[in-house]
Amino acid sequence: EWDASPEHQRRGSSLMSRNSQFGKRSSTTTVEDHATALRPMITFFAALDQISKDFALNMDDEKVEVSAERLVHVVEECQKADNIRSLLSLANIFMEDKKIIEEIDAGRKTVQQS
Repeated sequence: EWDASPEHQRRGSSLMSRNSQFGKRSSTTTVEDHATALRPMITFFAALDQISKDFALNMDDEKVEVSAERLVHVVEECQKADNIRSLLSLANIFMEDKKIIEEIDAGRKTVQQS
C-alpha cells in the first residue's frame, strides 16, 4: 500500500478540487499523453504542407512525379518518427504544448456537442 505524506495529500486534494471547479484537466497533461490522437493529424498536416509547397497550376507530368516523390518521402519520414516530439519537429510545428492541448480539448468539445 502507498502512503502519501500529509503535505502531498493536501496539495493533491486542492489541485483536484481546483480542477473540478473549473472543469479542466490537470496541468500535467502533456503532448505525449495525446500522441495517439495527434500522430495522424500531424502526418496529414505535413503532407498538406508539402503539397502546398509544390503545387503550381500548370504542373507537367515530370513536376507532378517529383512532387509525388517528395510527398511520399514526407509521409515515410513521419511514419518513422520515434516519438511525438520528433514528429512535431519533422512537420515544422513549433507550438507550445499548452496551446496544442487546448486545441485538442476544443476539438473534443466540438465533437461532443454534435
